[in-house]
Amino acid sequence: MICSYFDIFEYYGWLDTYDLVVNPVSGAVIVLVIYSCYKGKAKNAFYFGVITYGVSFIMYGFSVDIDILGLFIVLRTVVLGLVCMLLIRPGYFYSSFIIFAAYYLIFRAIHVLITEGIGSSMFSSVSYIIGILIPDLIIFAVILAVSIIYERAVLTVKKPAVTT
Repeated sequence: MICSYFDIFEYYGWLDTYDLVVNPVSGAVIVLVIYSCYKGKAKNAFYFGVITYGVSFIMYGFSVDIDILGLFIVLRTVVLGLVCMLLIRPGYFYSSFIIFAAYYLIFRAIHVLITEGIGSSMFSSVSYIIGILIPDLIIFAVILAVSIIYERAVLTVKKPAVTT
């Protein structure tokens, strides 16, 4: 819905099919699983991150020759494993989610630069990338707002003492 509102339409090739797994909502699920289940288990968090994005590469990546985009996907998958190791450190879910959001936005911008190329000027390239990232930024903002409100308002409420 957000993409159609901002008139952003893209052709989905094999790399974009891989990117369907890499989105803000699946990122929130990954952060939630890592933050909840893998506290203190950095090695397992790394493996979970690599396997999560690596499975998609195995499904779609072997049908093409390994080129710069294939190497980019492998690099992004390994870096996600390292980022998952960082996600177990913060004290709040939303802190971990901000780390994932930074990872996602950096690699999404690099992906756009690799596939689309750099425009005639730096300003046009940056404005093009920001235009593509607007739907993701909106989704990240909504998830971040909900998680901050939930952790700060709901989880901090003490249970009333039972009196008889």
